[in-house]
Amino acid sequence: MDGSPIALVNARLSGVEQAPAPLGTYIIARHFILLEAEREEFGARVPVSLVAPPILQLPDEPPGFEWKVPPPSIEMLTYQVLPFFVCASQQESGEHIEALANLVWSGSTWSTHFPQQLAGLASVQTSEPLPAGAVVQLHSHARMKPFWSRTDNADEQGFLVYGVVGCIGTTAPRLLLRVGINGHWLPLRWNDVFRP
Repeated sequence: MDGSPIALVNARLSGVEQAPAPLGTYIIARHFILLEAEREEFGARVPVSLVAPPILQLPDEPPGFEWKVPPPSIEMLTYQVLPFFVCASQQESGEHIEALANLVWSGSTWSTHFPQQLAGLASVQTSEPLPAGAVVQLHSHARMKPFWSRTDNADEQGFLVYGVVGCIGTTAPRLLLRVGINGHWLPLRWNDVFRP
């Protein structure tokens, strides 16, 4: 290192190419201020704020999400994560508790990780650190509809893809997904995250 300071966060105007800083780059565009970040597995641009009135001299740069590795298969969710969530939601006590799972990229393959967890009716916690290579973190809302709770928003402050699965134990479980960068999120569709 030459002694120059390292910019952990930087900013740029829309239309100006610049590699993202380690903790992200703020982009000032016509309609949005975006936060852009990249990791080995994916890159994302999430909205931070609307620009009003629009800055007509700047080009638009839309929010977005793009995999740099093959995405995980929907079968991982269907045959590994959902059965774990169903078991958690069918406690002998009759309580329907939440559960947590991580999808981990090893550099060549995907795997599931189910940490030790302390789960309740409205929250799930783990004392384990996020495993190396964790890219997608999913939790359940048992039989409730999926939604982003205040607890979810407070917990999901990293740079990951987050998901919440609800309506577990019904004929139609539901899934919400979003990519998050430092407490700013962009909603995603299931086919943005999983391959069929």
